[in-house]
Amino acid sequence: MAFSINLLHADPRTDLVIQTCGKVRVQNVSNYFKYYSSITDYMQDEIYRNKFAFKDTGEPPDRLYVLAQCMDDLTNDECAMCFAQISTLIPSCFPSTGGRVYFDGCFIRAENYSFYREALAQEDTKRCSGIVNKGQEFSVAVNEVLSKMLLKAPSFRGFASKHETSNGISAYGMANCWKILDHDLCSICLSEAVASALSCIPSTEARVLNAGCFVRYSDASFANDSNGEYSKEEVFSYITYIMGVVLISVLAIGIGICVGKLTYRRKIRLKQSKETEDLLLEERVQYMQFKYATLDTATESFSETNRLGCGGFGEVFKGTLPDGREIAIKRLYISRKFQVQEIRNEMEIIGRAQHKNLVRFLGCCFTSIDSFLVYEYLANRSLDLILFDPAKKKELDWKRRFLIIEGTAEGLEYLHKYCQVRIIHRDIKASNVLLDLRHRPKISDFGLARFYSCDQSLVNTAIAGTLGYMAPEYIAKGRLTEKVDVYSFGVLVIEMITGVQNNKYQSEKTYETLVTCAWKHFQSNKVQEIIDTSMTIEDAEEIERVVQIGLLCTQESPNLRPTTTEVVQMLRKKDVELSSPSKPPFTDELMELHYLGSLDQQHPSTFGKKMWGYVSGTYMIPKNIEEGDTVLIDTWEANNAKIITWINNSVEHLIELTELKPQAMSISSFIGQLPHSSSGVSHFEWVLDSSTSHYISPNSLSFTYVSPLSSIPIMTAGGTPIPLADGTIHQTSCTDTPKQNGVTERKHRDIIETARSLLLSALFLNAVSYPLDLLFVFFWVIVK
Repeated sequence: MAFSINLLHADPRTDLVIQTCGKVRVQNVSNYFKYYSSITDYMQDEIYRNKFAFKDTGEPPDRLYVLAQCMDDLTNDECAMCFAQISTLIPSCFPSTGGRVYFDGCFIRAENYSFYREALAQEDTKRCSGIVNKGQEFSVAVNEVLSKMLLKAPSFRGFASKHETSNGISAYGMANCWKILDHDLCSICLSEAVASALSCIPSTEARVLNAGCFVRYSDASFANDSNGEYSKEEVFSYITYIMGVVLISVLAIGIGICVGKLTYRRKIRLKQSKETEDLLLEERVQYMQFKYATLDTATESFSETNRLGCGGFGEVFKGTLPDGREIAIKRLYISRKFQVQEIRNEMEIIGRAQHKNLVRFLGCCFTSIDSFLVYEYLANRSLDLILFDPAKKKELDWKRRFLIIEGTAEGLEYLHKYCQVRIIHRDIKASNVLLDLRHRPKISDFGLARFYSCDQSLVNTAIAGTLGYMAPEYIAKGRLTEKVDVYSFGVLVIEMITGVQNNKYQSEKTYETLVTCAWKHFQSNKVQEIIDTSMTIEDAEEIERVVQIGLLCTQESPNLRPTTTEVVQMLRKKDVELSSPSKPPFTDELMELHYLGSLDQQHPSTFGKKMWGYVSGTYMIPKNIEEGDTVLIDTWEANNAKIITWINNSVEHLIELTELKPQAMSISSFIGQLPHSSSGVSHFEWVLDSSTSHYISPNSLSFTYVSPLSSIPIMTAGGTPIPLADGTIHQTSCTDTPKQNGVTERKHRDIIETARSLLLSALFLNAVSYPLDLLFVFFWVIVK
């Protein structure tokens, strides 16, 4: 018989299953923290040696009893890693008398009374998967697995792992009693647990969490054995043989190496103990405080080779801790004018969010210059890197895509409903959904929306999100509810089905977006035409049902969109009847652009020629535009109004506002910016295409300053002047002598002069309430 062990991909199974806390408060919380720190420091060695430990200390009634154990299939190193993470969660229950925490790989419990020989308790519970397999073969296989584990585990040190197959359908199981229980108590606990597990059938996976034992079954292998093909006796015998060989080898090499290793581990243990004590006794927070030196060493001084990317919140680096754990470190863009304590309060809220579909928040670090957040590292990184890559997207078959959609919905449901403090994400998209080695989804950047800022400053009230994923009521009126996340999730669902990124969707019908395209295909029963061609269609009806769920989430009215709890139920239960989705936002407006020739009737006095209005995303100028027409584009992005004057002769030219950045001079010329004003206009930008030196130039070019809350201009430069609220009239113009063909060459000097004129006119409106803004922009114009 041949064996192979891959230690490079150890899996301590640290996914949180459930955490419960007691309802009775202790009398002296400070002593409780001290007792817990002392106990966990002692238990680290015991856990590593025996994968089991218990200890109590203190004086009644606040005497603290703690028990922890790993599943027997974990190695000693994996057990130590699991304990290191699970032991940080119990303090979140204080000042109650204690609680329980179950990971898939280990368990810990703390109370103010001796519970060591408890086999059953009122708090015992179970977790049944929402995915079902109603086949008789699967039920038979599960029954075989559970019955054999019930007979074997009490006599085999409280542990059993089984794999059974019925007519090609497999079932896997694991049963583990806490080692402090004797044979009879273990049998009692497992009997109740197996009965509970059987009640979960036909669910494809179930976990039973009793006071004295843990039982799990699944249709996929999850135990850390040699591919799940050998019995537990064979694996245990082989591990015992290997441990014996290793022990003899270590003794032969010399006691010196052993002493060195023990000394090194003792130093690491003392260092971790000191950090834990600082965490529990000084900060009273629910996450780990990392030292900057630790993060600096882990990232090799934040080297470019360890840099994973950069987003709206800051840079992200990959790091490796001294114990071998890989972590992701986010360096935030936060202004130092805000108190670190305020940020810590936010981090404490994020630290309490624990769910299998949320990226685990491990801790943070604050220096006089930077602020860092530390998360678990996921090897497959973000979903967009796979879903939108022509080669890699083939890894995502329909089953995996469905599980990603379902897991993301469950993570959002937890944030909206079950988290201690309600969290609205505000930026759900593929790049914020990370995948582990098994392609299980985990939502990242939750709870950070208050830190979102493009100019690297802390913003509390600005709209945060990504254009194309934001709900219409949010970008138009700033109305923030959980339905904003539901809308973004719906866009993500359509992307998962089509394999196309929403903001990069292109259609022959230029007024269409990805969502409106999906809605039209659904209405005409042609959903199969938009399914990603790289994905094999295994269940066309199920795919069409998921498309319908995505369209229900992207309905224009937030009241019509389902809650995340309803979405989860729709995905789990195929018998839930779905309503017909109404139209997505902007459908009528975008379709009108296909045949309307002018908006003169809306604002007849505004322009000498036509004005074209657009909302959201990527824009195409209508084919019947004439020379000299003014094109108004209101992006509704973060309350900003943007003005694009159409002066390029190509009617097929595309303008993508998300790419117009001040630094990207090769794409556009960024002329000016106004700070936030009391009128509701955050800033305006005048953008001219600098890719060519030829421009259409009638006698006068028109520029329009527009409120982001409506499409009605409040000031123009050129064309017909508009009276303002105070009766004042402002007008400037830029006149050129046209050539015979109506085309002339402009120099950058003329462009800047025109921009100066427009900026100074606009600044006049804000000069009374914002004199500092006037000085700032005037200084900018002079410098230019």
